[in-house]
Amino acid sequence: MQISGAVAPALTPVGLGYGPPTSLASASGSFPNSGLYGSYPQGQTPPLSQAQGHLGTQPPQRSAPPQASSFTSPASGGPRMPSMTGPLLPGQGFGGPSVSQPNHVSSPPPQALPPGTQMTGPPGPPPPMHSSQQPGYQLQPNGSFGPARGPQPNYGSPYPGAPTFGSQPGPPQPLPPKRLDPDAIPSPQLNELPPQQKTRHRIDPDAIPSPIQVIEDDRNNRGSEPFVTGVRGQVPPLVTTNFLVKDQGNASPRYIRCTSYNIPCTSDMAKQAQVPLAAVIKPLARLPPEEASPYVVDHGESGPLRCNRCKAYMCPFMQFVEGGRRFQCCFCSCINDVPPQYFQHLDHTGKRVDAYDRPELSLGSYEFLATVDYCKNNKFPSPPAFIFMIDVSYNAIRSGLVRLLCEELKSLLDFLPREGGAEESAIRVGFVTYNKVLHFYNVKSSLAQPQMLVVSDVADMFVPLLDGFLVNVSESRAVITSLLDQIPEMFADTRETETVFAPVIQAGMEALKAAECAGKLFLFHTSLPIAEAPGKLKNRDDRKLINTDKEKVWVWEMGGGLSMTEEGAHSCNAMQYS
Repeated sequence: MQISGAVAPALTPVGLGYGPPTSLASASGSFPNSGLYGSYPQGQTPPLSQAQGHLGTQPPQRSAPPQASSFTSPASGGPRMPSMTGPLLPGQGFGGPSVSQPNHVSSPPPQALPPGTQMTGPPGPPPPMHSSQQPGYQLQPNGSFGPARGPQPNYGSPYPGAPTFGSQPGPPQPLPPKRLDPDAIPSPQLNELPPQQKTRHRIDPDAIPSPIQVIEDDRNNRGSEPFVTGVRGQVPPLVTTNFLVKDQGNASPRYIRCTSYNIPCTSDMAKQAQVPLAAVIKPLARLPPEEASPYVVDHGESGPLRCNRCKAYMCPFMQFVEGGRRFQCCFCSCINDVPPQYFQHLDHTGKRVDAYDRPELSLGSYEFLATVDYCKNNKFPSPPAFIFMIDVSYNAIRSGLVRLLCEELKSLLDFLPREGGAEESAIRVGFVTYNKVLHFYNVKSSLAQPQMLVVSDVADMFVPLLDGFLVNVSESRAVITSLLDQIPEMFADTRETETVFAPVIQAGMEALKAAECAGKLFLFHTSLPIAEAPGKLKNRDDRKLINTDKEKVWVWEMGGGLSMTEEGAHSCNAMQYS
């Protein structure tokens, strides 16, 4: 049969998992090699199951579709598909809605035209283009075409081999693969992203300052000029820089340093910053020879002048009022009376006329001479004492520790601490050796040879002598030297391996307590105290409990002397022993 115009291809059966989506209108013409709208060669007949019962004796008459530009949509002005009448072709349903096809398409078996159909003329044009602004068309139950959702913008064909709408007539050509350009992908602005998706820049190691370079720069820039403490907002040099300090009212950074010299000015800023504030205080810091020691202020028996409320000491920031008869505390703003012996007139600026004559009114670092009220038991302390307690058990003798200590102590006794300007040290010394028992030595200067007293009752420790145990080094130099020479020889043949520890500390405390002075105990211990005495410890041979949950119980059970050692530490602290 002759058809003027285009040949309507057979539609793909619905529900087989292939074929174009029904949202796309069937187009006139055929696309070669598409696998979807192909036609049989001339003379080939379709299967009987598809030809019988659907096509009438007279095939439907269809007119050739006009050009795509001649059809406009009444609503949007886009192309409109021609209406079709006549019986439905195979695969078309009656009166039901259109069925969507999946995007995955496989080639269906080719279908032929009805018998006697001939195709003349070139293939018709492709279906009209449907853009994102022009609605598509789908087959309605009454046989007409209505609007349907067309292909979305910026997307390719929904299935392989489907025609690309909006292209020029002709077979579709495979597109070459395009390389994705990350810069061409539209992305939202950085400030529009959620906080967790914002770009995080990596830290540049080259941008991190080198601490070595910072130290060198500080030495070069601030090591030549003195640091003036009276300048507000000035950060002191680093501790690695050798510098001189010029005291003008604030404490030297050698005595006190802050962790931060930039402090938040409001409570809200402090909560947001969360910067810990602390100060490192070293009242006994060593000074270079070029700097003078802190001045000593002596106020006599009345002691230093302090605030009645907060007990702050007099300093350059105290403000004198009422002609110098009263002063206002710079810490708590309390108004205090000035003692008559401390009164002085004020100048035109409100400062005392003797401000630069008193270190506490012009300097940031100074010392007050304490009175009896600041001493324990209202009594000036006696010179401290050092007690050297040496382990002379088998392990200490065999290792050579005892001989080494005795040789070194001979020279170290000449470098005991002394008061400024004093020729000799006022510290007294004593000596004790021990293993299972304790040996006290009398090194009084009147003796030709040292004397040894043995205390074997370690459960009830006491000091067997008072006079001659703590002596001055300069007075008993010969006796002390003789004792240090004899100790390694006296215990050279010892076979005693057990030692005590807690009774040794108790003996030293009793000696300092009897001498009514503070002091320091120097213990040289080498082995575990396993002798039968208070504070005995046990060997921890059960290695299976290490790194287990029972290890802490094992340590506590084995350490029977821990409680006694803790009590001894509290007692030493109360008696000013160390």
